[in-house]
Amino acid sequence: MKVILWLAIGYAVFWLLRKKKPSLRADIPQADDGSHVGRGETMVPCLQCGVYVPTSEAVRNSSGSVFCCEEHGCKHASL
Repeated sequence: MKVILWLAIGYAVFWLLRKKKPSLRADIPQADDGSHVGRGETMVPCLQCGVYVPTSEAVRNSSGSVFCCEEHGCKHASL
């Protein structure tokens, strides 16, 4: 019976200390606070496969369609 009591007390102390300890990730901004806006580059989906690529790496055909590589642009043109 004493062992169970000591285990319960130990667990309670551990739980309280863990709850008081600041989170290691507290300094990392969350995605929903808007802090990520303005960083990085706009991503666009490939018309052939749907993979998102940065606009600077995207391949565009004469009609303005966006592709992830020239191969997918050629495949789409032949369809």
